[in-house]
Amino acid sequence: MLSACTDLKFGEKIGEINLPILAYCDDIVLLSPSEKHIKILLRTCEEYAKDWKNEFNASKSASIIFEKKEQYKV
Repeated sequence: MLSACTDLKFGEKIGEINLPILAYCDDIVLLSPSEKHIKILLRTCEEYAKDWKNEFNASKSASIIFEKKEQYKV
């Protein structure tokens, strides 16, 4: 799943690295600057899970949107 998401070549850009997914044990975090790419990442994960006979637990899923705000010098 990690490789499948990374191979898409998009995600949150940190320096020179595109970081589309973070994982720890059975938890994942999808990262992207656009809603369109998040949907593609989610679909990729769903397809991977289906191929391996796994399921996502939608009741444990959530999304957070962070927006860049203007900074003002004080």
